[in-house]
Amino acid sequence: MLDHDASFGYVHAFKMTHDAARLLKQTGYLAVMLFLNEDHNLIILIINTIQENLKLDNYLVVCAG
Repeated sequence: MLDHDASFGYVHAFKMTHDAARLLKQTGYLAVMLFLNEDHNLIILIINTIQENLKLDNYLVVCAG
């Protein structure tokens, strides 16, 4: 990110992981993976989102999680 502050996008990337469209969901997961470190507060919410996605019947959504 060339040392720019992108904290405004953290919540939006997290919201994308809850989207019904698979492409937006995958993009949200990719952005969260790139933006956040292990000590960030949103990590707990991301873990809960991944666990919810793993319980779904759609194998494409499970693979995205």
